[in-house]
Amino acid sequence: MNLLFIPFLLQASLALPEVEVLPEVNSHAAVAPNWVRGASAPTLIWMERGKSKSMNLQQSILQEGVWTPKQVQAKSTNAFVNWADFPQATVSLDGQALYALLENLDHPGFAYGVRLKTGNENTEWLHQDMSGVEHGFPSLVAHPQGGWLAIWLDGRGGGGHGQGPDGERMSLMATRVSADGTASKELVIDGRTCSCCSTDLAFTKNGTAWAVYRDRSDDEVRDIALVRIPVNPEQGDENSQVHLQPRIPVADGWKIAGCPVNGPALAVEGNQLAYCWFTMGEEGNRPQVRLVVSSDGGTTFETPQQISSTSPAGRVDLEFMDSETVLVTWLAFQDKGSAWLARVMNIKTGETSPQLSLGTVPGSRADGFLRLFKHQNHIYAAWLDSGTIRSVRISTPITGD
Repeated sequence: MNLLFIPFLLQASLALPEVEVLPEVNSHAAVAPNWVRGASAPTLIWMERGKSKSMNLQQSILQEGVWTPKQVQAKSTNAFVNWADFPQATVSLDGQALYALLENLDHPGFAYGVRLKTGNENTEWLHQDMSGVEHGFPSLVAHPQGGWLAIWLDGRGGGGHGQGPDGERMSLMATRVSADGTASKELVIDGRTCSCCSTDLAFTKNGTAWAVYRDRSDDEVRDIALVRIPVNPEQGDENSQVHLQPRIPVADGWKIAGCPVNGPALAVEGNQLAYCWFTMGEEGNRPQVRLVVSSDGGTTFETPQQISSTSPAGRVDLEFMDSETVLVTWLAFQDKGSAWLARVMNIKTGETSPQLSLGTVPGSRADGFLRLFKHQNHIYAAWLDSGTIRSVRISTPITGD
């Protein structure tokens, strides 16, 4: 595999990770590949056109270095397929998978919702509202007490996409999903968010659920917010309300009239919490990928670090490689097309590896988002390249003598 090495703004002292190219996944005109969180082996899902104008959610598992034949996990004749808002899947602590698909609602215009499917063929809507607006960008995580916790962006009460600053009302919502795939009572976490930036959600070791998303102030500043999600949103008691205080640990001051379609990514290791994001800065002309880390479970955060060094487009992801290092990925513009870049950073010392290219892509919306998945001592990356799913296995950096 050809790797691209570009010097970092600061001195890079960490060794590069090992990158192994994996075999091609048996897919046809794939869309929106993603990993199944919590799976016992690296497991990919993606959308693929089936017969009679249907769309299939396919799945394949990496076993002994080979991808298993794809299997249909769900079918839809009314699927909403989008480059930025894509299916999610998470395995509960008892080993049951929950899938979240996007389907058009029975309304004119840009209206869709999130349909849940469990292994027992049960299908339910994630949200109670079925009005003609957007409900999407879900994040799912296994709940410590069984089932799952879910968040999503919800446009109820607004005029929907394309209706101007006032009409595009979007809220961050949360609910708990039971083992049979049924969502419980909903809770509004933030009543004003960016309209089409992805969300992320994770539990720290102490049982605290954290979410990150792009906020939206009254004067259109769209910085990344962090909020503690009640582990049982359906209770809606006073103790739950105490946690509903979103804050912005790092204020970039990025003011932009429309949604940049560039959400943050969150990772946890024990009670350590890290998230990364794309911003253009307060002046709106400094594209950069930034990373910030909390060593005390989200109470305080260290000084944010700039990770990217050349023409970043964003579309970030990250995972902890171990308790001291994180891997961050993002898309960067090149003279021709774009490249998915990666960098390792030691969160204790601030040392970084040189950045490296995991693969090149045409440089369009259809490239979608590269997704990461941690399994044992490796991190797996998957992305779309003109309808073909590419994937690699990334190992801990080799240390020199």
